[in-house]
This record gives sequence, C-alpha cells and structure tokens, in this order.
Amino acid sequence: MEQRIPFQQRQGVPPVDLNALQEAVRVSVDAVVANLLVRAVYYKGLAVTKVSANEAQVGTGRFFTAGQAYRLDTALSLNLAPHLPAGANRKIIAIVASGAEVTTESDPRRFLTDATTRASVANTVATRVTRKVQIGMVEGAESLAPLPPTVAVDYALLALITLSSTGIVDVPVQQTSQIAPNLQDAVAAITVLQAQQALQAGLIATLRTDLAGLARTVSGLAGQSDVDRIEQALLIIREKLEIPDDASAWSYDSFATEDESDTTHGAYNARVAAGLHLPAPAPTSQIMTLLNPVDSRVKVGANGVMLPAWTETTRLEVASEKQKLALATYPVVTRTQTKQTQSIAFKWWKTRHGGLADTIAKTQGMVRLLDPATDTWFEIDIRRYRWRKLKNTQWGLWITIEDFDGYWDHGETTTSVSGATIAQTVLNAQAGWLTAVGINIAELATSGDLRVSLSGCREDGTPDLTRTLETVTVAYAALTLGWNRIVLPPAHLARGVRYAVVLQSAGAHKVWASDVNELTNGTAFTATDDVYWSGILAADLNLRLVFATFPQQLTIVELTSIVRAGGIDAMDFTATAIWPDAVDFDVQAQIAGVWRSIGAEDAALFAGSPNLVPLRMLWNATKDDAVGIVLAKSRVTATKAALAGVHISTARTLAAGTTPAVTVRQVLDGYDDAQHGHGVKLLHGAGYGTTKTAAAQSFTTRSDGRIDYVASFDFSAGEIASYKIRTEMTISDPAVEYRVTERWDHAAA
Repeated sequence: MEQRIPFQQRQGVPPVDLNALQEAVRVSVDAVVANLLVRAVYYKGLAVTKVSANEAQVGTGRFFTAGQAYRLDTALSLNLAPHLPAGANRKIIAIVASGAEVTTESDPRRFLTDATTRASVANTVATRVTRKVQIGMVEGAESLAPLPPTVAVDYALLALITLSSTGIVDVPVQQTSQIAPNLQDAVAAITVLQAQQALQAGLIATLRTDLAGLARTVSGLAGQSDVDRIEQALLIIREKLEIPDDASAWSYDSFATEDESDTTHGAYNARVAAGLHLPAPAPTSQIMTLLNPVDSRVKVGANGVMLPAWTETTRLEVASEKQKLALATYPVVTRTQTKQTQSIAFKWWKTRHGGLADTIAKTQGMVRLLDPATDTWFEIDIRRYRWRKLKNTQWGLWITIEDFDGYWDHGETTTSVSGATIAQTVLNAQAGWLTAVGINIAELATSGDLRVSLSGCREDGTPDLTRTLETVTVAYAALTLGWNRIVLPPAHLARGVRYAVVLQSAGAHKVWASDVNELTNGTAFTATDDVYWSGILAADLNLRLVFATFPQQLTIVELTSIVRAGGIDAMDFTATAIWPDAVDFDVQAQIAGVWRSIGAEDAALFAGSPNLVPLRMLWNATKDDAVGIVLAKSRVTATKAALAGVHISTARTLAAGTTPAVTVRQVLDGYDDAQHGHGVKLLHGAGYGTTKTAAAQSFTTRSDGRIDYVASFDFSAGEIASYKIRTEMTISDPAVEYRVTERWDHAAA
C-alpha cells in the first residue's frame, strides 16, 4: 500500500480517516492493475449468448479501464425487440461495456445531535458503493448489407448481434480483441516461446540466407507472363507462315495502341485499349476516395501509400557501440539522386475482356496505358519492365507492371544532394513495409541537417541512388544524441533483394558503428564521388529497421460510390500500387444490395445497368505484408458501350504496283452472332471516298472459342494501290460486348 494512515491508542477515529484508509487501498490496487496488468480498455467474462429470438444475455464478468476494475455479479438480460429492423433490412448491434460507481446498499445509521444529552437521530445513508459494469447497445444503420457500428474507444466491444425483422440472426459473435490477458497464461506462453526461440535460433540464422538465395533464384525463373509472351509469339508465327516473299503486302494490328487508327476520320467512332472495342460515350472517371476520410481501419503514409492499419516491430538491429564514424572524415560530394515511384496495377471488367495479357507480345513491346493521376494516356515499351497477371483468367483480372520490385521510373524525380555520404547495405530476407529507421548518433556537430534515404543496390552490392525509394530530411534541431527514430514514408522491401540506408549531411556528425562486420549480409560504404563507393569493411553502422505489422488479415473499407447517368455496364480500375506476392487486394461493387467481386465470371454482374454503384476495397494481408495503394493516384472508370461503332485504319499503301484482291482477317473475342453484327469494308480512291463491300465473308469458330473472321475483296475490274480498312461493329445489349483482338490484311500480287 502506497499510503498508510496511522492510528493511536485511545484516539478518536473520524470518518475522514476511515475513508482515506479505503481510498489508499483502492489507489494502490488501481496502480498495480494499471502499471503491471492492464492499462487500456479490457473485459473478462461478460459472455453474450442468445436466449430467444428477441432476447440476449450478458454473463457475469469484469470490465477494466485505466487500471480500475468494475464487476457484474449477475447475468443481465437484453430485450432486442424494440431494435428490430423493418422489412428485408438487417441491422448490426454492438453490445458494449463501460463502468460506473453506483450505490448498491443504503441503511439507516444514527448520528449524534447533542453531545450533552447524547441525543441522536437515524438517517439513511449509502453503506456500499460499488464499481459496476454498465451494459449498453450501439446500433448500426439498417441496410440489406449492414455494417457494424462505430464504438467509442472508452467502451469494451463484447459482441456483435445481427438482427432481422424476425429477431436475432444466428448467434452473437463474441469479440475477442479486448479480452483481458491472464498473467499466468502469459507467463506460460512466454516460457514456451523462449524454449522455441532457443531451439530455432540456429535454424533461423541459416534460413535467412537460404531464403534470400531461394528468392533470388526464383526471381530469375520464367514467370507466367514470360510463358504468355511465348505463347502469343507462337500464335503470330503460326498465322504468318503463309507470308509471301513480298512481305510489304502484309499488314498487322494488335490494337494495343492507336498507331494504326485514323482517329481524325469523320466516321471514326471506336475505342482502342488492348483490343478494338465499341465506343463508350460519356464515361465517368474519378479518383478513388474513401467514403469516410478518417477511416481508422487504414493508415496513409506521407507518400500517400494506404495500408491496413498497422503496428510496428523491429526486424533488424545492429547496436554494438564500438567505434564512432565521423561524416566529416569522408569527402563532400554532390550526388545525383533519382526517386522512383510506386508501380501500377490494372483491372478491367467486361465480358471476354482483359486483353493486355493476350495481345502484349504482338505489339513489339509498345503498349498504351492510362496515367491514373492525370487521366491521360501514355505509351511505354513494356520489354523494359516486368509484368504479370495476378489471376489467370480471361477477364476481370489484375495486371501489374513494375521495374524494380514494386517500383518503376514513370514519373520519377531527380535531385542533387551535397554532403558527406555513408551508407549501410542490408540483404532483405523477408518482404514487408519499412516504416522507420533507427540511427544511433554518437556526437552532434554545431549544425547540419541529416538526409536519410532508402535505395536499391547495384549488382556489385554498392548503393544505387538512381533507384531511391523514399527519402526524408531531419532538421538539425530534431536530432538528438543516441538513437533517433526516423519515420519514413512506407517503402516496400522485397525478399531476397539488397537495399541501402544512406546518410547524407554537411554537418560533422558522428554515428556509432561496430568494430567488426557484425551484419553478415551487408556492408558499410562511403561515397567517393557521384558514381563510386568505397567499402568500410571493419564496421557496420548502428541501425534499426522497423517494419509494419498488420494485426488484421482481412480489412474492408468503403469507397465513394461511382455514378453515371444512363447506367453502368463496365468498370476499369487503374491503381498506383505495390502488390507483393502472397497477399491480395480487390475492389468490390454492391449490386442489388449484395457485395460482389468485380471480375467474377458473371456476365450478369451489371445486367441491370445501375446508375449508382457503391464500391469498397478488400485487403487479404498477412501479419508481415499487404498490398499498398496510393489512393490519390488511383482511378475508377465506369462506362456503358454504344450499340454501334466504326473503326478506320490508317492508309495501307503498297510498296510497288497495284493489287487485284485484298483479304482482311480479324480475330473476334466474345462474338455471338445472335446478339452481335460485324463487317469490314475497304475505303479507296481519291480521298478514300469510295467504299468497297466484301465479295465474301466467313465466320469460323476456333478451338479457343474465338472467331476467325475473313473478308475478301475483288478489285480485278480496277486494281488499287492503297486503301483504308473500315470495321463496323454492332451489338443489341450494351452489357454483352465483344472485341477485335487482331487484324491481318494481305494485298495479292
């Protein structure tokens, strides 16, 4: 007991001393609970069960907050009948606990009114004051797909109960995140963990190197994207085996870009994007934004990267303070630093849509992509990057494009930084999000900010500032002796990849380092000029790498709905994102009150052509990794296809002479002759003002379900030297589209 109230023999004891005695005991017990056991809001017991259709019961138990314990000695019944939703709606009710001091017993006590006569009077006063658990309910909004209500931080969430108009649905779902830990169980768990740690320490030490080597080996193997490219290349070679000696008589278009589209022609009304599509008039395109801008289920870094709410853990530490490395010892150089940006991921939803993976190999590497930040198109040579399909489906798939393990050079920025530069490289064995770096400063100079950067490394293991992922400058006034926790914008580190933590400063600061190569998978370096680095072989910088840990493996967050007057039957998503292996992310739409994954092979997903579609994001993370989304640079586009479209090709001019016949062949994906119409005509003559109808046309079903369309044109009555190809497409239902994936044309000699 922290305070003692002494009493003397033959001393009168006033009530204030007795009350102080009780208060001293209470304060001491509260301090023990708060400082040694539980400080935050917890509960024990208080199990919520279903008694009948309209009644639930909360069992006995304890509630803890700020070290204070409150009790519920008898089970409490809850009548839920007044809270039932109407009609087909449902509602989620949160059963919560809080605490209050209440008077539990009152009895008459006699009070002296006259000291001489000893007269007294009886008054009823509180004789027992108890800390009691208060049970309450927090109601969510009624909906066909209800969401749990938000519970204040000073309440303990006991259970969630879903209600329909007829009563409780299923059984109450007890929430376990705030159950108070038991000290004996915790000690037993620690003992088990210590035994496992001692047993596995040696194994883990070798596994880190083995896993890093395995990851490096796997990264060099051919992936699904490589196989897709080979497959598509073989298809093109097979089709082109009939190429005559006069190769200029052939022309080919994969519709990956608009290079062979005459978009200025008056009749042109089509859309080219990984195939030839019907036009989509008046699309709605918007940046993806949270429905609740302060949603606590996610966190956003200074670089805009949004992740499921995370805690932090230190994965790597070098803390041996054996020598001081003075930055002033090393030359002051001006280095060029190039900061890369997060890579991009695309998702299309449309019947038989998703053709980037099907056509990418036929484009000689050039593809046309949407910049989600500016809503403008740009072209890249995809042979310079890595790309992959995340789901091996025909349509509704995610495709990622990246350069350096989740990052690429599109939109990169370059700066010049002067100062002494030292760095520590690390071979990262486990993928994850780096959120902070610890730097141990031995001595501070009189001035000089400290720039801390995270970069990739070259093949020779030296830092590569042209592949900088994140950087932050710490003002001199914020630097302190000892460990400095430098918060970085979240940066994703891939497994099996070497990274460098780079320190740059014009100040003569000194940092602690070991006197041996303590970090066996990394090296300390100093910069000698803008290109070369020199290894500091007898030291490793004191360093801590702090990573995000995700306590919630499934995270669902609502987005702002998308609206398009006239209806929606297709959606495209372009996300600025880093998508690690072993984790997943998707966007779902609420259709007719039911949340559904956009991309499931369901042609009726937007059959009702809704004008408004609620959206939400869904993360499937692990404890150590998650998909990171830059929401401010991610875009959703809603469209509805027109019923007719016309594509005009650029002019095809023969290398020499004229031709008496032209054959046009196209591959149609998703074509259904019961709902679709397709035809090709040729434009020729002065100003290409004459239209030629095909003498014959055929539709042949291929083994993969696609259609080979062939149109033949006879110009024997008047040969031509140039022409344009007019493709006409019609559909009867905007929800059931088709596309042209490829086109060949051959002018006979």
